[in-house]
This record gives sequence, structure tokens and C-alpha cells, in this order.
Amino acid sequence: MAAKKTRKMTGEQERWLQTVPNRYKPSYIKAMTIKSAVAAIRAKCYECNAYENAIKRTHECHIISCPLWPHRPGNTEWPKNDRSLGSYEKKGQNH
Repeated sequence: MAAKKTRKMTGEQERWLQTVPNRYKPSYIKAMTIKSAVAAIRAKCYECNAYENAIKRTHECHIISCPLWPHRPGNTEWPKNDRSLGSYEKKGQNH
């Protein structure tokens, strides 16, 4: 298994980290230092929820206009092989 490529956070990212609640700092650090789309999406979803009960709220998110919505943590709305908005709308679950 290949080692994950890492990068150093910029000064601006280090300053932003100081505003992130302690519970969510590991997710932010992983998103900013490891080239991982999953970690980046998770961190952005938590930020979007203002870190207020973010894990639960991310799983229950109904902002289907967000480009990250089909890829958010805990998404069980769509099959893994079909993440198109049309697929979701066909199920009759518009919010």
C-alpha cells in the first residue's frame, strides 16, 4: 500500500484552524494535509453546518443544490454508482 502524500498547511490555514472547535480539528487537519477528497468534503460539510451538531446535521442535509451533497458523509440517498441529481429527483424525494 502506497503512503499517502501529505502537504504542509499554509499560514492562512493555520490561522483558520484556530477558529475550528477542538472536536472537528482532526477532520480539518486531515483535509488540509492529506490529499483526500473524502476528508475535504467532510471538513467542508462540518464547516457549512457551523460545527453545530455537524455530524448529525451533515447526515440529514437536504441542500441538494450543493455540489458536495451527493458525496457528503452518511449519504444513503443514492446508490454509489448513480450520484446524479436526476436520479434523486426520480425517486420523488425532493426537499
